[in-house]
Amino acid sequence: MPKVVDSRICTKCGEGKKLSEFYRKCTGRYGYWEQCKTCVAIKQKSYYQANREKCLARQKISGKKYYEANREKIQAYRDAHKERTKIYNKMYKAIDPEKTRVRARAERDKHSERYKKQGAIYRKTHKQEIIARNKLYNQTGGKVARLRLSDSYIKSLLTKHDSILRYRDIPVELVVLKRVQIQIERELKKETA
Repeated sequence: MPKVVDSRICTKCGEGKKLSEFYRKCTGRYGYWEQCKTCVAIKQKSYYQANREKCLARQKISGKKYYEANREKIQAYRDAHKERTKIYNKMYKAIDPEKTRVRARAERDKHSERYKKQGAIYRKTHKQEIIARNKLYNQTGGKVARLRLSDSYIKSLLTKHDSILRYRDIPVELVVLKRVQIQIERELKKETA
């Protein structure tokens, strides 16, 4: 009858520990690693600190490879969860707006030529749409933003009348709540009219 083992000694720290304290390893003795999880974590952390640039470069390459291999899958997920992604992005920007601005500026500077070309192509292909949008804006005097309840319009409402809030410091949650409040008020006006 085979011997049942429920603990072993770590070869690194020399302590006897339960098997749940070791990672599984099909080729290892008893099916577990020789070093405990704690010692492995310390080893990995020290390696990462000593070779940080190398590890980050490897992560970047593997991330790009994954994206290239799963481009359609990632795009399908983004298309299926547009609202969720939009809310997440707004909340991320609200948490650290300065970091977001610095990152966006660096991205624009790095790819400025590409953005200029894309803008020119967009303006050529959507010329009539742009003209119609500008015409509508000029006719309504900017009422379109009020009708759509854009973030900038809601933030301008929140900062009116000597508000203690500054425009850039308004959290996304407050903007969402104010938008819902305005929508409810508009629905009530429609029903009473």
